Amino acid sequence: MLAGVLLVAMAPFQPIAASDLLREALGGQTTTKLLGKGNTGAATQIGAEGLLANPASLAHKGPLYTYETLDLRTTAHSDAQAHFVQLGVFGLGFSHFKDTLGNEVNVTAFGYGNHGKAVDWGLSYQTWTETQSGVQSQAWGTDLGVVFHPAPILDIGAVAHHFLASENAPQLAWEAGWTLQLGPLQWSFSGDYTPNPARVMTHHGLEFEITPALSVRTGWMNHVYTLGATLEFSIFNVSYAALYPESGANAQYMLALALGKDNDDNANPQQPRRRLR
Repeated sequence: MLAGVLLVAMAPFQPIAASDLLREALGGQTTTKLLGKGNTGAATQIGAEGLLANPASLAHKGPLYTYETLDLRTTAHSDAQAHFVQLGVFGLGFSHFKDTLGNEVNVTAFGYGNHGKAVDWGLSYQTWTETQSGVQSQAWGTDLGVVFHPAPILDIGAVAHHFLASENAPQLAWEAGWTLQLGPLQWSFSGDYTPNPARVMTHHGLEFEITPALSVRTGWMNHVYTLGATLEFSIFNVSYAALYPESGANAQYMLALALGKDNDDNANPQQPRRRLR
């Protein structure tokens, strides 16, 4: 039941012909930090952790390594984890989902981001391999994303998900949103659209910097509430997030451990420092 909730709540696109597990692996490819504020990833730039939300996130350089456990209490999966690596403006992500029946999906993504004074852009290439009831299938897709900087406190992002893809890949989908920084408070919004069948979904998120070392988050998306927090140290940080469906289904919890250079050190010097991790 929870897998179905995650599919509807988190997926920015729907594959044309795929199992529930594959749809969750693709559409549910959030990260702990993004989930904490409602999966508002269109204009949130957090390096490789935002690789599948908007590849323009890679414009903020690493190096950085992040390990994510996407179902900490194995509520809906027997295994769900991800790894993200960023070197300079290049990123790599690998995710593995396995359900209680033994069906599994592996998702691999490569990306590049380019940082500009007024706009960042990025490109990613994804492949996935699914084993469903002993039958294996493969597919690939490409995302293109941009993030504009019209004002020091405002970023506006847009993504074309799977604008180039194999025949059995998810359909083309569009996502756009903004991130507005108001002192220690950050307000994020994303909306996504899939044409067949026509569907619009909105994501809302807030992040508040309590101290330079501690940020907390909350969000809402399609009848699901989320909470999250990040505790930062000199060369690593720990993030936690929880998802609570309105339906009363079991909550799901995520944990991320990141090691590496502070991505904000490479942000646009004309913009205020942002707590995006």
